[in-house]
Amino acid sequence: MIKKLKKIKNLGLFSDYTWDNSLNDFGKYNLLYGWNGSGKTTLSKLFACLEDGNSSEFSDLKYEIEYENGNIKENAQFNQKIRVFNQDYIQKNIQLLSGKANPIFILGEENKEIADKIKTDEETLINLETQKNTKEAEKTRKELDKANKFTEVARIIGANLVGSSTRNYRKPDAEKDFQFITEKKILSADEVAKQQTIIKREQKDKIVEINFTSDLDLSGTYDDVISICKETVKINVISRLVENHDISAWVEHGLTLHTKDSKQCEFCGSDIPNGRIEALLGHFNEADKKLKEKIDAKITDLQQIIQTIKGIQLPDKAQFYSDLQTSFTSRVTAYNQEKDNYCTELSTMVKILNIKKQKTTEEVFFSRSLDNNFRSSVDSINEIIEQQNQKSDNFQTEKYKSYYLIK
Repeated sequence: MIKKLKKIKNLGLFSDYTWDNSLNDFGKYNLLYGWNGSGKTTLSKLFACLEDGNSSEFSDLKYEIEYENGNIKENAQFNQKIRVFNQDYIQKNIQLLSGKANPIFILGEENKEIADKIKTDEETLINLETQKNTKEAEKTRKELDKANKFTEVARIIGANLVGSSTRNYRKPDAEKDFQFITEKKILSADEVAKQQTIIKREQKDKIVEINFTSDLDLSGTYDDVISICKETVKINVISRLVENHDISAWVEHGLTLHTKDSKQCEFCGSDIPNGRIEALLGHFNEADKKLKEKIDAKITDLQQIIQTIKGIQLPDKAQFYSDLQTSFTSRVTAYNQEKDNYCTELSTMVKILNIKKQKTTEEVFFSRSLDNNFRSSVDSINEIIEQQNQKSDNFQTEKYKSYYLIK
């Protein structure tokens, strides 16, 4: 507790004050009174700066105050709480909150700051509520506008896809289907025209793909023909038949009309010389016969492949959607070229085997001369057919998307 003001300098009227020893020390309660301007308020400002030692209003202030535990001087913090209720304190620490109820007084600098913060927050809250109301009104307006647009979209789609009288396609359908559109954007005039073409397009039937079976592949066929051409048999050679392939074929066929015991030639009617039938059977022996049967079987296979390939029917260009027709036409050109090459190669193998049939005792040279580009051309045709079929499968969905994009 403060006991006496030992000295004060440079504080208004108290320019050089020293405590009069005849004065009693301060008690628990003290009353200071005097005329206006006698220094009461100035003295209260001294007490107000004791707690933190801050005397910025009086930069040259000097003082020494005695209290129960010692003395304290200017710029030193007092170790006790001091509250001075003067006009300065009222301005800094008291705030009146008015309203419909009785007035509320806020006491204390910290509490005043809280009250100011409450007031600022209340103003912010009012502003945010105003913004919220504005945004909610805007949201309501936009939702209504969105609903109207989807109703109009559904009307257009329903009229074009299911007929204007049925009205089976409605706003919820349009809203649901709209979610499937992954890229939402505003189209240019050209893009709008393109989508309108899609809308007007009629759905086309799906097209069966070309079935390129394994027996049409030349890989194994090449190996078979090369193997046959390398195969030989041993016979009792009759030179004239070896040198004359047409006569050899004629004689070989004629031999089937005679038996081992035949005495007379069925062609000229003359007697068949002794040993002639045996000589011919030695030339056209069982090994030779089997090899020729193998050759005939392979020739038949090749001819069947040729007929199968020539019998492949490609779809008509008109069966495709317009945006696929140009690509299909160009692929058909490549396909026809590769098909001709393929059939030519197969025919070449038939010719080689016919030559081999007349030369069963010797190897006949043959090697692969064609890459299997025909299969690639078939795959290319099937690829465009697959695109066509996907368009047919997704026809209604694509049409819906075109309506959305245009809208």
